Amino acid sequence: MTSLTALDLSSTRLQGCKLRGSIPKSLGNLMQISKLDLSGNGFTGEVPYTLSNLEELTMLDLSFNNFPGIIPVLAKLIKLERYLDISGNQLTGPIPFNLSGLQNLRELYSAYNSLNGEIPAWLFTLPSLIKLHLGSNHLTGQIPEFQHHLPLAFIVLSDNKLCGPIPQSISTLVNLTKLFLESNGLTGEIPSLICNASSLDTLDLHPNLLQGQLPIPPPFLENFFISNNSYTISHCLGNFSSFLTVLNLRSNELKGTLPLAFMKPNQLRSLDLSGNHFEGQLPRSLTNCRSLEVLNVGNNKINDTFPYWLGTLPELQVLVV
Repeated sequence: MTSLTALDLSSTRLQGCKLRGSIPKSLGNLMQISKLDLSGNGFTGEVPYTLSNLEELTMLDLSFNNFPGIIPVLAKLIKLERYLDISGNQLTGPIPFNLSGLQNLRELYSAYNSLNGEIPAWLFTLPSLIKLHLGSNHLTGQIPEFQHHLPLAFIVLSDNKLCGPIPQSISTLVNLTKLFLESNGLTGEIPSLICNASSLDTLDLHPNLLQGQLPIPPPFLENFFISNNSYTISHCLGNFSSFLTVLNLRSNELKGTLPLAFMKPNQLRSLDLSGNHFEGQLPRSLTNCRSLEVLNVGNNKINDTFPYWLGTLPELQVLVV
């Protein structure tokens, strides 16, 4: 079938069973193929080196199988541009340098493996990369600096063993909309320049070892998760975006009274300030959060009468005091 241009065997079931066994080396003879999708099966054995012969490939999906070993050599696949997905396997070892030749690649997914070593700096120089998902591996070391004006819009580095600070250069990613760095060992403060990330709508940093003063959040932030860190100063509560729907500051070291930060119109649906050291009374301006469904201020030092006035919130379903 040497004229074949696309082969999609994703999540194939024959008599109720997944496809299994090893991938035949003869797939490397399909020289005209541009799309190869073998995802969601039970394939085992190492990915055959002959796949590197498929120089017309623009999309390769080997995700959620049982491939062991290191990431295969794919340096010759210079037309690979739509995406490369090798997530959900048993791949080990470092991210190989041969992937640096994929200059046209827009999406790279290698989550849910056992990759180790540091994130290579060249990864953040790929000029076309828009989406990067390396979550749930064993990657170590610091996050490299980002090159200016990269088109990256979606970054997931969560659930690894990364340490050190969040690089300041992340603020240069003008297209960044979602950043997931949770469940690592990151230290220091959130870069103050993060408020310049005008496209950022989701920022997840829980739990890490971050501390210091929370910066003013970006103007269009919708979801902000920073629970289980060591923040002590919460001035940002008075400056959150009117687009914010989820704010989770649980289990930090935040002190003082809750600011009267809820006077302006907002879209908050979930507010979790539990496990801190807030004192004083609950601000009645909370009644302006007309979309609020979940409010958790438990395990603080709040000293007040029961906030019966929260009964005016039409959407409130969960209240923890």
